[in-house]
Amino acid sequence: MPARPRQVDHAGMEIHPVEAIVIGAGMAATAYRAPRRRVASPEAEASADRHATGRSAALWLRDDGGPGASIPTAAARALLDRPPPGLAAAPTIRTRRAASGAARANGAPAADAGRGAARQAGIREEASMSDSVTFSDVEAAAARLRGKVVRTPMLRHRLLDEITGGTVLVKPEPLQKTGSFKLRGATNAALLLDPAARRAGVVTHSSGNHGQAIACAAAMLGMPALIAMPADAPAIKVESTRRWGAEIHPFDRHGVDRDALAADLAGQRGATLIPPFDHPHVIAGQGTVALELIEDARAAGLALDHLLVCTGGGGLIAGCALAAEALAPGAEVWAVEPEGWDDTRRSLEAGRRIPADGTGESFCDALLSRQPGAITFALNHPRLAGGLVVTRAEVLRAMRFAFDHLKIVAEPGGAVALAALLAGKLPTKGCTLGVVISGGNVDPAVFAQALAAA
Repeated sequence: MPARPRQVDHAGMEIHPVEAIVIGAGMAATAYRAPRRRVASPEAEASADRHATGRSAALWLRDDGGPGASIPTAAARALLDRPPPGLAAAPTIRTRRAASGAARANGAPAADAGRGAARQAGIREEASMSDSVTFSDVEAAAARLRGKVVRTPMLRHRLLDEITGGTVLVKPEPLQKTGSFKLRGATNAALLLDPAARRAGVVTHSSGNHGQAIACAAAMLGMPALIAMPADAPAIKVESTRRWGAEIHPFDRHGVDRDALAADLAGQRGATLIPPFDHPHVIAGQGTVALELIEDARAAGLALDHLLVCTGGGGLIAGCALAAEALAPGAEVWAVEPEGWDDTRRSLEAGRRIPADGTGESFCDALLSRQPGAITFALNHPRLAGGLVVTRAEVLRAMRFAFDHLKIVAEPGGAVALAALLAGKLPTKGCTLGVVISGGNVDPAVFAQALAAA
């Protein structure tokens, strides 16, 4: 069989298509898959099998760019199921869930009876909300969105692998039509509106990315759209939202309850309110980010050990956690937040929703939710490994890295997951890591700060 050329650009970045992949020598030594966990349900197991066989690909191994041998996908998976000689298993990470499970197994005392009784009502409510979205909804959203949003590629760069000692797979959502992942959830929710609701239009509140996404989806379906946006939202986001034909209602970020404002505006117009994250159809649409990444990783003969996701209100990571639970049950899913806005991390540790303390700066404007959503937290609490926090300086360095090496423009909030990876926030040696760059709508002045970062 004739040799196929390496699909690598001048910067050394590999882009993996679905049909075939080309990877460098030593792949077998770095792509060890950790033992998979038990799938949560028969439905999830069936979904995992369906996605594993539905997007197979030939695996090519090369030495110094010379001719390679084609290895059938099944054989490649068999190779990945056992570590090559001399390669230790991926480092064990003691997550929030693992620690609590170990404590129970070792006979650690449970919470006192009074506190346990007080938590039962919350647990029942959380269980009810977590049933509002399932992986089947994510699969249905993927089918619904096909041809309407961009299936962004899976990117790799040899420098990321060298820095981490692992295999890094990047999902670049700035390549969406509106510059962020938000188009997925907004379009999925809009497509599920009946004709009468479409005629009445939609309303939402947003610091920019969700607003642009709703405006774009509304334009696609011929619906009117009203977006409540903070008066200090980045100019590029305001103008992009207006360009899609939406009406903009400015408000004071610090003095107005945005949820109440949006609900009031929707009530005045008889329109449908589609919130930025705490909505089943929005969550299902966002989950297609991880569904695609896991499918493309499998096509490359890889299985995720960790998935790092930028987190604000929790809609993106909730959908991604559902997809990972079904398709990559061995993967740990991590919420990444900016310093001072780590309400998801603190809520996961406390076992209940805790609002942000408001001490953080507004640099990562896309992630400034006051607290996790009720639905998103119910989904995330039992599924996430924990939360990671990054500083402004770490975010700026990640933005510069994405521009220099991945040729991706990332906004501050969209770069936090990459920032956590580059800053060594968790062990990575020998692991396969998925990283979501969630958006790229950044004002030039802010991006100039990133370009000046060392």
